[in-house]
Parts: sequence; structure tokens; C-alpha cells
Amino acid sequence: MSKIFSCSDSTTAIINEVKNNRIVGISGGRLEVRAKLKDVEDLKNKSNIIAQSTYNHPATELAIIYDENNYTYEDAKEEIINSYDKLNP
Repeated sequence: MSKIFSCSDSTTAIINEVKNNRIVGISGGRLEVRAKLKDVEDLKNKSNIIAQSTYNHPATELAIIYDENNYTYEDAKEEIINSYDKLNP
């Protein structure tokens, strides 16, 4: 199961988690998630980390951040949605 961060979590912590575990999500309101996703994109310095997509889940907005050497977008999206759903039944 992948870690799902909130928008109030540290951008550095999010980047460190994706470097260590190859995939993370961010959950929250649409504008806040997209702002945090932009912060991650601006601060990452590893070119194989993708931090550009969100998914409009029925309960939240989810950012999908992953290492493209380990995941396709579709696989990453599925992993983050499943992780969120397990954490929020």
C-alpha cells in the first residue's frame, strides 16, 4: 500500500517518500492538491519522478506522483486509488 499525504504535509517529505518507495499520493481539495503537486514538481531534482497528474476521486482530489522507471501512469493511478480506498473505507 502506498502512502497518501495531505496537502499540509512537507513537500520535502513527499519527495523523500517517492524517492524511497517509488510512488505516493496526495489527498485533499482540488486547488490545494494541485498547488502541492506544483510544489513537488518545482522542487524535485530527479528527472524520472513524474508529478503532473491528479485524479478526481468521488471523495477527494488525488495527486499521483511516481517513478516512471517503476510505474506506468495507469498502474500508478490504480495503486494510489486503491491505497486511498483502503485507508478510507
